[in-house]
Amino acid sequence: MSDYKRPQHVVTTGESSTCLQEISKPSRLIRRRCRCISVSGPDGSGKSSQIEAMRLRLKCEGDKPVVIWMRLGYTPGINCAKSLLRVFMGSKLPTAGNSRHRSRLMRNPSVRWLWLGVAIADLLVTLVVRVRVPKLQGHSVICDRYFWDSLVDRRVYFPTDLWAESILRRGFNWFGLKPTISILLLLPLEEAMRRSDAKAEPFPDTVADRTQRQIEYRALGTEDPSLLVVDASRPLDEVSAEIARLL
Repeated sequence: MSDYKRPQHVVTTGESSTCLQEISKPSRLIRRRCRCISVSGPDGSGKSSQIEAMRLRLKCEGDKPVVIWMRLGYTPGINCAKSLLRVFMGSKLPTAGNSRHRSRLMRNPSVRWLWLGVAIADLLVTLVVRVRVPKLQGHSVICDRYFWDSLVDRRVYFPTDLWAESILRRGFNWFGLKPTISILLLLPLEEAMRRSDAKAEPFPDTVADRTQRQIEYRALGTEDPSLLVVDASRPLDEVSAEIARLL
């Protein structure tokens, strides 16, 4: 797995004019404050763009939405721990990104199980603190990736560690906040790879991992009825309009 920093959600220059247009329109969203909305999907599916559209829409209607990015093994706590360990342990730890050193370490069951246990525990803390607290404070919460994306990461990177998925599911049932609406953005593998390559990700997955990730996301869309599947291969404005109707 590679170190990855969450995308920044930047306010566009046209925000003020968009707000004036949106706030004049009646909407069901204004009557549904303090919601939790999750957006899942593979890289290149347009999650960041659609989340920014939702954030702006909610903000224009008087809400103060909070966007939270989460992923198994890449929460702020884990990223901070990685940085500190690299300072003190130096070359004993692999550098950021995919490498033979990292693959060799993860083949060691003890190292892999320790890493998974810490990553799952930190993810559950994120679900409890970073998601629940803003909602209790009166904010809507938009989750850039959620529980389902962590399931996919487990299945792609650690396919033999079935115990980790069991703990993830139990932990989410006990501590997680069930979203008001869960959106799953899907698109063909070729289009997802084209978009991802255009973004020039610093640590892209291998083609094999991308393919398996697509398979797992499509399986989730079939097996979990709480996920609302949206065709993300269409233009961004069409996808945004469909999501607005779902909301």
